[in-house]
Amino acid sequence: MTQAALTRLTRAYLRLATPIAISILLIGAIRLAVMIGEAARLPGAIGIDYTTAMDAAHRWLSGSSPYLARQLSGPYELIGANAADSGEMLYPPAVLPIYAAFTVAPALLWWAIPAGLSATGLWRARPARWTWPILALCLVVGQSIPLIIAGNPTIWVIAAALWSPALGWPGPLILLKPSLAPLALLGIRHRAWWIAAGILGVACIPFGSLWAEWVHSILDMRTSSPAGALYSLQQLPILLIPLLAAVHIGTGSRHLAASADAAQTFNVTTSGEAVGRS
Repeated sequence: MTQAALTRLTRAYLRLATPIAISILLIGAIRLAVMIGEAARLPGAIGIDYTTAMDAAHRWLSGSSPYLARQLSGPYELIGANAADSGEMLYPPAVLPIYAAFTVAPALLWWAIPAGLSATGLWRARPARWTWPILALCLVVGQSIPLIIAGNPTIWVIAAALWSPALGWPGPLILLKPSLAPLALLGIRHRAWWIAAGILGVACIPFGSLWAEWVHSILDMRTSSPAGALYSLQQLPILLIPLLAAVHIGTGSRHLAASADAAQTFNVTTSGEAVGRS
């Protein structure tokens, strides 16, 4: 492919990036509405993961273990949240104060806060225009919408990951969902990241024996899912959002267009000089 053809394709894609992204988001809004309608017909389906978190917090606040009895009595089959059972608590005990705070807060805030933080974090990141359609696609395909409807804690991880490159300190909070630990590396160059990691480490100490219970519950877990302990890989599309938002080097729309123009000008100038010399 010639440089001129590449320039035309680049410009065409950048011109279409915004309408493509908007179209994908509109399709996603329709899918969201349909899925909410379907979930509403199933008792407890909307916010089912939120319910799991709140039930664990209530058990802890009442003086019991946040982990279910079956999680602490030997190998068990992971059932997950359903209409008859709030599901297993799979997170380390350090998340419990956060969960406990939401037992007295309006449930809507569980979704509204990470949604607001994610939107502002994405806006502040100013992702390159070429990523806009991909970002929109990541938000609407696969498990992204079901995760949002269920109120899965991953929505909080995305918010933290989007702000980590700018602030640093939200990064270590991602470690509270160990299966997504690699995202915690975002912002690791900030001093605030290391300070937050130290504070988090100290805050983990008071939970004492609950750490042993959590380790046992994870090691004894059995699942029929092929993903097993790598179940979070099913969430890959939504997890790509903060990574794409962090890509800036040589990817901005103006940079691409300017580079294409410069290359074309260089080719023309070089051709002209060659003709002159001939």
